[in-house]
Amino acid sequence: MLRRLLVLSTVAAALVLPACSGGKTGASGSGGSVTCGQQGSFCLVTCNLGCTLTGGCGITDIAQNQPLVFTFSRDVDPRTVDFTTFSLKTVNGEEPVGQFVVENQTVSFLPDVRIVQGQTFFGFAPNLDYILTLPGGPAAASAILSTSGERLQHDYTCTLRITRGVVDLDQRAPEATLATPASTFNVPRDTPIILEFSELIDFSPFFNAIAGDEPIKYRVRRSRMSSGNILVCDTGSRVFSLQGAPRLVNDIVRSRTVASFTPQETLPPGACVEVEVTGRVTDLSGRSANPQTFRFTLVEGASTEVSRSFDFQNDDLLDRQRSGGSWSGGAATFPRLGGDGRHGDFMISDGQRVTDTYWIFRTDSQVITRKPTSTIAQDETVTDGNFYFTNFIVPVGVTVEWLGTRPLKLHVRGECRIEGTMIGAGKAPSATYSVKAPTGWTTGGWPGQAGGGSGPGGGAGGNGAFGCDGTGNPNQAAFNNFNGLDGEALVVPAGHPLFGTVAGTRGRGGLLWPSHGAHALLIFNDPGSFNFNLDVAAGGSGGGFVTAGGDGVVNAAGNVNNPNPNTNPLRMGPPSAGGSLVAFGALPNGVSSSDYFVVGGAGGGGGPSHTVFAQIGELFKYRSGAAGGGGGGAMRLRVGGRFEMLAAASFDFRGGSANTISLAAANTSGASGVAGGGAGGSLLLQFASSFDLNGRIDIRGGAGGRYVSAVFRADPVGGSGGAGFLRVEAPGTAPSLALLGNVQPPAVPDSAGVLVEGDALAGFQSRFVSSGAVFPPSFVRYVIRADVDGVQRTFSDDPAVGLPAALGTAPLVFKVQGADVNLAGELLPNATPALWRNQVGPFDALQGSLFSDSTIGFRWLLLIDRTMTTNVIVREVRIDYRI
Repeated sequence: MLRRLLVLSTVAAALVLPACSGGKTGASGSGGSVTCGQQGSFCLVTCNLGCTLTGGCGITDIAQNQPLVFTFSRDVDPRTVDFTTFSLKTVNGEEPVGQFVVENQTVSFLPDVRIVQGQTFFGFAPNLDYILTLPGGPAAASAILSTSGERLQHDYTCTLRITRGVVDLDQRAPEATLATPASTFNVPRDTPIILEFSELIDFSPFFNAIAGDEPIKYRVRRSRMSSGNILVCDTGSRVFSLQGAPRLVNDIVRSRTVASFTPQETLPPGACVEVEVTGRVTDLSGRSANPQTFRFTLVEGASTEVSRSFDFQNDDLLDRQRSGGSWSGGAATFPRLGGDGRHGDFMISDGQRVTDTYWIFRTDSQVITRKPTSTIAQDETVTDGNFYFTNFIVPVGVTVEWLGTRPLKLHVRGECRIEGTMIGAGKAPSATYSVKAPTGWTTGGWPGQAGGGSGPGGGAGGNGAFGCDGTGNPNQAAFNNFNGLDGEALVVPAGHPLFGTVAGTRGRGGLLWPSHGAHALLIFNDPGSFNFNLDVAAGGSGGGFVTAGGDGVVNAAGNVNNPNPNTNPLRMGPPSAGGSLVAFGALPNGVSSSDYFVVGGAGGGGGPSHTVFAQIGELFKYRSGAAGGGGGGAMRLRVGGRFEMLAAASFDFRGGSANTISLAAANTSGASGVAGGGAGGSLLLQFASSFDLNGRIDIRGGAGGRYVSAVFRADPVGGSGGAGFLRVEAPGTAPSLALLGNVQPPAVPDSAGVLVEGDALAGFQSRFVSSGAVFPPSFVRYVIRADVDGVQRTFSDDPAVGLPAALGTAPLVFKVQGADVNLAGELLPNATPALWRNQVGPFDALQGSLFSDSTIGFRWLLLIDRTMTTNVIVREVRIDYRI
């Protein structure tokens, strides 16, 4: 509770009030008056509540912000005025918040105005009754005294009801006056800006005001010379907002609000400062101010060259999300991995949308759009599987699937966080196909199911067999002799240590059965056959990789409505051998991990043509084959910054499964020969910094095809695909297997290794920083000081300072990007970063520069080029400019 006492030597402006009218509701101002008469020489003469001789008040309903003004017959001793001698209390003993002002014969109580969490509160609480008491007479314990010591001789008491809300005391819109500066030209550049309002204003609109919608706007424009050779504001020039908010102070005594503003930026010489008071400024009653604009020009002067130095004592200005390496103790060091980040932040919108939460990317034909974080000048199509991102985040609930003939090779310069799902798995066959010859078919084989597609860089599944034409001529090369087609083997480039050993990893196609291929030789009268043919071919086999693919076999021939398996060997075709395993694990000497471990899985073999459940009256009795599952894809992931994979996240690089086939309609359509599953793929995860692999990594082979039987039963089995491989590498020591996450099948000792490789380009970038200027400064140069192989060197775009840090000519590559930002480095509303530039100053007229982009702020990136050196410590990056 505020109980301040002010003694004035002049009449306060707040007390110059309009006269109040009669009645019980009321306004502020002089009311009726009384004379002391027989009450002695010191008494109350008048008050703005309409005081009466009996001590009552003619006005009892007042506003929350109503001043109370009492005039006495003699000058009042201010030391005797407080809440004991001028009592204002509710029935619960609550007192209003405000201050007493004593000026000669007048005592005023001025309600205060408080702002709490953006809300305005006034001296009197609304809808309460306050008892006003001025004790007097000889029986009073205390009383107001005159300056000559005379006691107030009479009690005055009345009840005030706070029913009128908040009123506009002067019945006018608030109006501002520019108090400082006093002049409108040649004003010092460091001047404060002080506005004084004609009355108290409401502070609430100033709290959490949205940029561009502030009640008072402080801006800067360019100036121009007038015809009279006077510097004036160029009102048609671009306007720049000054940052910050005014400091508001209420002068309760004078009933004024003062708004003080000190620019945080360095104001440019000769600029025009513009202060706009908007209609969002209101007085306490809510009445809006009439818009006003004040302008003044600053003193002219020469620009000053300043520098923004990054000395790497800490990493406060490091853009950790897009950077690897370290800034500490005056040294910036580079990560081993990460690439140049040319493609910018990973954006799922670059992919093909399936749903809002499912997106597809292709390793051999993927368009990456230019974005503010990318250094490419235009959209770029990736055809070789190499993606270079500044960061890589797959959000919770989002699935990103990778397709294509090329292995996926992700380079992430900064942070990588997997919260959702990454899929590079082989595909299960899904296209429709003719199980039996379609109507109108006359001769030759009809195609089986198309093989399942692979994950990126994996082997495709084999197509299902062509349906045999039954002519007794099975050896028709054009139709692969009516056998299922083999899946593709492990995909390794020429020169790979396993290049000559992978051919046998392919899943084999199932073999035609009965092998004679003749309708005339088929048997339909086996016991219990109900005149259906019961011959069943073995399934296609699984593709091999780290483990061998499963064989395609037949466990039971066909039967009809008989729970006992038909094991007649004359009705079961020969097996197909599973794809072979390769000795894949330990890294051979002299071979890099990238050249060895990035291998896509082999595809499963296609199902054969056979005759199970064909009927004697059918024209074509052989069925086509189902297709093999595709091999899982290959991915190499290199991360320069921190890597995190959440527990609910997953890498799914399994082999594709062959279809499970229902025999529910076997009496009319028969059933295809079953196929083999694809082998799992491979993942090479290389981390230059800390990592948390908490999610699921699935590199299992796909399941082989089978039948689901009911009345019609048979049990051919396609071979399952072999397991893929996981390799995780970190600097210094190989990580323990326990740190590799939930791996299926489980990780093996060779799944962990020491990181030896590095990227030719890797680096870090700064956050956006402000130049501290209001207008875009004149950018001059960059300067880099670094220890290169232990030798101190200086690089700069200014030829007078040093050689440029440019790709192909120096061990460092420097780029800079301009943007309009606030002092905290945050993009201003509607600001768009410029292109990344190779120079700060305009030294090369054929290319852009930070100078030509004309922005307030900037950020920069620095890469090491390990084709020229491997040992660089950066000591300082400095940007010079003039303001």
